Amino acid sequence: MLKSNVRLSAGVGVGVGVLTAYWAWRKYFNDPPLQWEEVGEVASLIMYPIKSAYGVSVQNAQLTLNGLTAGPLQDRSFMVVTEENGTFITGRQAGALLGVKITLGDDHTLTLHAHGHDAIKVDLQSTIKQSRTIESKVWGESVRGVDCGDMVAQWLTAVLYKGETRVRLIYKGGVMERRPPRKLTYYTFPRIKDSDSLSYQDTAAFHLTTVTSLDDLNSRLDQPVPMANFRPNIVVGGTIEPFAEDSWVAVRVGNAVIRKIKPSERCLLTTINPENGERHPDHEPMKTLRSYRLISQPLELAKTWAAKPVFGAHFALDHGGEIRVGEKVMAATVSANPHISVF
Repeated sequence: MLKSNVRLSAGVGVGVGVLTAYWAWRKYFNDPPLQWEEVGEVASLIMYPIKSAYGVSVQNAQLTLNGLTAGPLQDRSFMVVTEENGTFITGRQAGALLGVKITLGDDHTLTLHAHGHDAIKVDLQSTIKQSRTIESKVWGESVRGVDCGDMVAQWLTAVLYKGETRVRLIYKGGVMERRPPRKLTYYTFPRIKDSDSLSYQDTAAFHLTTVTSLDDLNSRLDQPVPMANFRPNIVVGGTIEPFAEDSWVAVRVGNAVIRKIKPSERCLLTTINPENGERHPDHEPMKTLRSYRLISQPLELAKTWAAKPVFGAHFALDHGGEIRVGEKVMAATVSANPHISVF
């Protein structure tokens, strides 16, 4: 189980203790109906139209198979790749990408902003019509996208690499409507379905965190970090215990239902300041998270994630629908649904 100093309570507030308590349970199909309980409200919704770029907060969004959608924008529907061989670029390779901000015009133009650079626009309709397709890979899995043109490519090359490494911006457009779930070779999570889908996300269509989990982490840090360091799509607020999301196997907001497929293991991307692209000199918040958020069961997974603490969780879509900030959040917990486990 996770090493944690947070208080434990029954039901939804069981915290990290139940994250691995039922790891041996592998039954998933033919489950009885879920038992739900109210756990809080939607505190914020954030989309990242360009993979690894700055988040866009929205008041309402559709939960779709490929992630959050608001108007013509969808989560992780654009991606930066190298011009030479199509290798995907994230904030791990180019910290400045985290600070690239996005606005959407009424004329379906995407405007990119970066400190010290003039803004640049991308006409989405023209991009789709040009249909110049670029092949790429996300963690070894083939993806494709429509090239967004020379102007934005030159702009990103200057912003990210000062002209030294040439990159392109691709858009999933109409050339990649559905991408099968990522095949994880290090562990088999029983709640990932073949029918799940992604755009350019690493692993899952949705990433959920809670306000109280961040509050708990920040109480242990000399310098608090914002939620932006963890790049969630859905943030749940309320009076729940820190890391209550460890015990959730599904979440419902209105008619929309998402299914937890795995905890979210964290990497060094969390140590990069999204405002300036600089890494924390003491590797925070990873250093502190490793002191109390590493799993110990199941052993196979604990070995693989020996240096990767858990913060938040990954979810896939079971039933789509619109959700809004402030709406009531219902959760199905392990304690009320012991026949289900993410392990």
